[in-house]
Amino acid sequence: MPKRKPENKTIQVILLENDKHLGEKFEVVRVAPVFARNVLLPEWKAVLANKLNLHNFMAKMEAAETTRKQRASDIGDMVKKIQMDDWIKLTWKVNEKNTLYAKIDENNIADAIKETYKIDVETHWFKMKKKFVEPGDYLVAFEYREVVANIAVKVVGEMDEATKKKMQEMQASAEPTEEEGWENSTESEENTEEKSE
Repeated sequence: MPKRKPENKTIQVILLENDKHLGEKFEVVRVAPVFARNVLLPEWKAVLANKLNLHNFMAKMEAAETTRKQRASDIGDMVKKIQMDDWIKLTWKVNEKNTLYAKIDENNIADAIKETYKIDVETHWFKMKKKFVEPGDYLVAFEYREVVANIAVKVVGEMDEATKKKMQEMQASAEPTEEEGWENSTESEENTEEKSE
């Protein structure tokens, strides 16, 4: 018995809402029949891409495709601007061990892009392996349709006044005072004299 082709194991549906795993609203995608039957169709997240629905949704699908192409173009321009600027800079509070008080994730990077470049990006377009926990330079993989790039993120640590004061106190207690230094040197001289006798 011949094996079924992969496309025969799936069915086509028209998405009625954005789904970060499947695609965008009014896009035709292939999914497993059981997933369509149990989740997408009963929850009105999609409809079957049959002749009737393709005809009924044609205008919306064409408008959505035009929007997607424009969005991809805008995002491509944004990525080029970021690369020309060298990086996205994030200034974050750190403790006395130079560790970030709050970890940095995709949401923080998306917020920084929106603030700097006035464009919304979805967090799932960033492919971060783990959150950032300390200052440094990082490369974050970014992918939206045909726009695939590495975005440089520079995390700069910033200490609040209380932490700075605490660090200064710790350093002061670790360093010997002039008197302590004089006493230690006198003791070592006395020990040397005793040994020579």
